[in-house]
Amino acid sequence: MSVDQEKDMQKALKKRVRKQTERAATDMGIALMGWRVYIRFNEGSFGDWEQGGQVERTAAVTTVSWQYQNANIQWYLAPCHGQSDQELYEIAVHELVHVLTGALMSRLKSKDEELLNELNESVTEHLARALLSMRKVAP
Repeated sequence: MSVDQEKDMQKALKKRVRKQTERAATDMGIALMGWRVYIRFNEGSFGDWEQGGQVERTAAVTTVSWQYQNANIQWYLAPCHGQSDQELYEIAVHELVHVLTGALMSRLKSKDEELLNELNESVTEHLARALLSMRKVAP
C-alpha cells in the first residue's frame, strides 16, 4: 500500500470515528448538558490488556475536566481498523459514559489503584450497555 493510500485510509477512519462519536454524543444529550467534548486522534495504539484469555486493544481514552465540563476523547486508530460503524458507536458511548461519571471517579480514592480502575471500567461498561439496550427498544 502506498503512503497516499495509507493517508486516505486514516482520513476515512478518522471521519467515521468522528461521525460515530458525534452521533453518540447527540443521542446521549451530552451537549445539551453543557459538555464540550474534543476528539483527538493518535495513529498508534495505547496498550493491550487481557480479558477472558483474549488480548484486547484500547481504542480510546477519555480525560475529563468536570469542573469546566470539558472532556477529551483520544482515539487510537490502530485498534479501530476493521471496526464496524456500530462497534465504533458502542465504543463512543462507553467513552461518553466516562465523561458523565468523571466527577465521581475523580473524587474516589483507593489504596488499590488497579481495583479502582477496574471498578471504573465495569461501571462504565454496564451503564454503556444499558444505554445501548434502551436505544434498541426505544419507540
